[in-house]
Amino acid sequence: MKTLINPSALPLSERVIRRYTFGFFVGFLIVSLVEIFASYALRKDFRYPALEIAYFAVQWSIWTLLSPIIVHLAFRYPLNGRPLVRWVGTHLVLGTLFITLEFLVEIPTARLLKTWICHSPVDTVAQYLAQYVTRFNYFLLIYLFVVVCINVYLYVVRYHQATINRQEVELKAEQLRTQLADARLQALKMQLDPHFLFNTHNAVTALMLTGDNERAIRMINGLSSLLRAMLQRREDQLVTLEEELHFSGMYLDLQQIRFRDRLRIRIDREPEAGRCLVPHFILQPLIENAVIHGVEASLGEKFIRVTAQASGDRLELTVTNSYNPHAGHRHGTGIGLTNTRRRLEYLYGSRADLSFSPGPTSVTVRVTFPLRFADQPLTVEA
Repeated sequence: MKTLINPSALPLSERVIRRYTFGFFVGFLIVSLVEIFASYALRKDFRYPALEIAYFAVQWSIWTLLSPIIVHLAFRYPLNGRPLVRWVGTHLVLGTLFITLEFLVEIPTARLLKTWICHSPVDTVAQYLAQYVTRFNYFLLIYLFVVVCINVYLYVVRYHQATINRQEVELKAEQLRTQLADARLQALKMQLDPHFLFNTHNAVTALMLTGDNERAIRMINGLSSLLRAMLQRREDQLVTLEEELHFSGMYLDLQQIRFRDRLRIRIDREPEAGRCLVPHFILQPLIENAVIHGVEASLGEKFIRVTAQASGDRLELTVTNSYNPHAGHRHGTGIGLTNTRRRLEYLYGSRADLSFSPGPTSVTVRVTFPLRFADQPLTVEA
C-alpha cells in the first residue's frame, strides 16, 4: 500500500519537538494538581491526608518528569507508513515498559513517604503488584492518548508541508512550461524576421534592376522604419491589435510604393477591437503570403483587405487578396504560415484556428482565437 507522505522526507525541527514536550510536561502537571485537589475535596475517609496528597503529587510528578519519554517514543514510532495493527502492538509493548518504569520509580518513593510521614509499615511486594495491576489499564490509556494526540499533530504538520511542497512543484512545473513555450515562440518569431527581410530585399532588388531607383530608395527608407519598429517590440509576444495593424500598415506602405496605383489596400476594424491583444507579427506573414502568392500573380485588379472583428468571446482576423487561378502555384519555403500555426498552437492550443477560403478571383485567410484584453492574464497552453 502506497503511503501518502514519507515520514522521513519531512523531519520536524528540534525546536518543535521541544515545544511539544514542554506542552505535555505542563499538561501532566496540571492534571496532577487537579487530581490532588479533587481527591482531597471529594474523599472524606483519608486516614492520612498528608500522605494521600503527597502520594498523588509524587505519582503525577513522576509522570510529568517522564513525559519526554512518551513524546520521544511517539515521534520515534509514528503511525504514518506503518500497518495499524503493528503500530498498536508496538505502543502496547512500549506503554507496558513505560508504566513498569514509572512504577519502579514510584515504589521507593512511596515507601519513603510512608516511613517518613506516617511511620507506618510499608506495603509488601504483593500489595505493590496488586496496585500495579489495578492501575495498569488506566495508565495505559493515558499513554495511548498522548501517543494518539502526537500522531494527529504529526499528520496535520506533514499534510500541510506536503501540500506546500506539492504547490511549489506545480508552480515550478508551470513556470518551466511557460518558459519553454516562450522560448519556442521566440524561436519561431526569430525565423520570421530573416524570412520577411529576404522577401523585401527581393522586391527592392527588382525595382533597382528596372531602373526605378526613386521607389527603391523610398522602400529602403520605409524598410528602415519597419525594422526600427520590429526591434522596439522584439521580445513582446503579445501586442494590441492597434499596434499590430500599425506595423502591418507600414509593410503595406512598402507594397503600395512597389505596386503604385495598381494595388488597393483596405484595413477595417471595429473600434473596440483595437484594445484586444494579438500575437505580435501574426498578420505580417499572412499579408506577405497574400502579396507573393496572390497580388504578384494577379492580372487584373490587385487588392488586399484586412479586417478585424470581435464575435462573442473570440477575435477574428481575415486577410483577403486578389488571386489569379490560372497563374499556377508559386512554391515558397512555407516558413511564414507554418510558424503562424505553431505560434497559435503554443499560445491558445485547440482554441485557435487558421483556415483558407479560396474563391474564383480571391483568397481569404481567417485566424480566430480567444478574445483577450491587456488587463487579463495570459495562460500559455502546455
